[in-house]
Amino acid sequence: MKHHHDLYEKNKAIFDMKKYWLNPQITTFSSEIKEINGTLIRLNENYFYPEGGGQPPDHGVISTETTQSSVIDVQEIDNEVWLKLNKNEFQPNEIISAKIDKSRRINLSRNHTSQHLISAIFMEDFEYDTVKATIDLKSSEIEFDKKLNWDILEKGINKVNSHILQSHPINSKFFDKENISDLKLRGNISDLHSIYRIVEIKDVDLNPCGGTHVENTSEIQIVAVRKLENNKLKFISGHDAEAYLTKQTKLIYKISNLIKTSPKSIFQELERIYTNNIDMKKEILKNKHDILNLQLRNTVSKNIHNFTLIYSFVNQIERSIILSYYGEINFDKIILIEDQNSTFFVLTGSQNLTSDLSKYLKNIGLKGGGQGNFIMGNNPTKFKLIDLIETYLSSS
Repeated sequence: MKHHHDLYEKNKAIFDMKKYWLNPQITTFSSEIKEINGTLIRLNENYFYPEGGGQPPDHGVISTETTQSSVIDVQEIDNEVWLKLNKNEFQPNEIISAKIDKSRRINLSRNHTSQHLISAIFMEDFEYDTVKATIDLKSSEIEFDKKLNWDILEKGINKVNSHILQSHPINSKFFDKENISDLKLRGNISDLHSIYRIVEIKDVDLNPCGGTHVENTSEIQIVAVRKLENNKLKFISGHDAEAYLTKQTKLIYKISNLIKTSPKSIFQELERIYTNNIDMKKEILKNKHDILNLQLRNTVSKNIHNFTLIYSFVNQIERSIILSYYGEINFDKIILIEDQNSTFFVLTGSQNLTSDLSKYLKNIGLKGGGQGNFIMGNNPTKFKLIDLIETYLSSS
């Protein structure tokens, strides 16, 4: 105890600036304005948390009997905590009353402690190191040093929620350089500080951290996974997690009723539906090819300047069907297709030819454009497409 008292006295200025270290549950307090710089103010004693360590800053309100301002940002600049106000009508040495947004503080603290718990479990049980953590009001994110899979994720999150129910107390401990080297810490420490704050989740984790945390894991309530993408895990906690899981459960039962299967058989049934859908799409494509094949029987073919023009009329042009039907065509072929809506389609074996043809047709008055090896558009003129292309090739 004497060691901690001496450490506090030696670093009193730091503790006065970061009173949230010792009492994160305090969200209302009085303090004296020590310095003003435009809309930035610095307090003699401060409980507002500044942005840092992946955690957003506190917000809130400061006031006197005559004026009030919102705290819209908090930053640590040159080892001092500065509050940014939406307006500043205060004076130096004025005593203010401060009120931190309690809901925001609790949500961020809960998510930050959840991150510590997740990082500790995944390192201890699965040897996944946390590379980066981003804490947010809703969905927070942990980036690990390697790719996660759902099997490990399920085991890890189940253990995290088990520890939450065990109600581990969470404490802050403070050390100087001489006394911290013997600790077995999860994270690394910097040599730049004269004092180190260590956040302990009893029997689970010991990690250097300057952020705000809940006092007991039971306050987290529950952690839920929002998204897994390679080595990045998005998670939520508390009431947000409960609401999300309730919504997901309702969705599962809706899908279950829709596809007429039990909730536990949803995945297998969706796999079956997906496979059938692929087979149906293949069959539909084959049928469309057969229809197109019938429509393309009446074709006109002309040889112009080493090019073969193949012209046909169809009921309706479907670009994807025509492209999949023809695939790659030879350099010396140009396929022309028109339908009853004056829509036209030109497919060539050369991107350069496509580009030149597209410019030519636009100059004549046809609407549309080229992309890759095809041109698609509308022909509002009285000219036939095959005659226009023939004229172009003859004059080239």
